[in-house]
Amino acid sequence: RINPKLCEYNNVLCLEYEDLIYANRSQLETMVQKLTAIFQDRFGYFFGENSSLLGSESQMNAIQRLEEMDKAVASLSSQPASVIDKKFGVHGGHRSNSNLLEVKPLAANEGDPDFKHMAEDVKKSFH
Repeated sequence: RINPKLCEYNNVLCLEYEDLIYANRSQLETMVQKLTAIFQDRFGYFFGENSSLLGSESQMNAIQRLEEMDKAVASLSSQPASVIDKKFGVHGGHRSNSNLLEVKPLAANEGDPDFKHMAEDVKKSFH
């Protein structure tokens, strides 16, 4: 489970693993719609209430990208972890394993005084 303290940051969107699970196209579409609504609710102030960035065309693009990523993951499943699909950032032998997560600060966040604390909180929540 996600450490609730992490969700207090105004630039963080907390999603549980279960929120990202789908088994077929219908469930994928439903997931994208739900996540779009959650994203709009959390960050609508940034994009504006009537932003087309989160409209149906963007949702269809997200669905297509996720389907392409699923194909990439499947094609790499028997490859060693050193083989990486650069477009999607997935590697061979991919498994659902939270131990693979490694928190690395983005250069743009290094000057943010809250970033260090947030990164420490993220690391603690996975150990």
